[in-house]
Amino acid sequence: MYLYLYACDILFSKPGGLTSTEAAVAGIPLVHTNPIPGCETVNREFFVTHGMSVGAPTQKAQIARGLDLMRNEGKVKKMRHMQRTNVNPHAARDICDIIKKQL
Repeated sequence: MYLYLYACDILFSKPGGLTSTEAAVAGIPLVHTNPIPGCETVNREFFVTHGMSVGAPTQKAQIARGLDLMRNEGKVKKMRHMQRTNVNPHAARDICDIIKKQL
């Protein structure tokens, strides 16, 4: 998956937890599409309110948000900064370390 992410200038994705987190760890500007009601609604809200993605209610508006990111390096830099600030790229390793300590 990471090869596809690193090939992206911008990722348009539904706000599933795994893909959203992988994009944030990779520092890929992220436009969240409309979520499936439930956990994806919460995921998109979390990512948007923490500056790690943008979203919009319609496809046309989502495309406009993506184009805006492509034209504004300052917004992309800020989004990448917020992704680095809010997502632990070593979470899986850290969880394994905690488990090892408990054994």
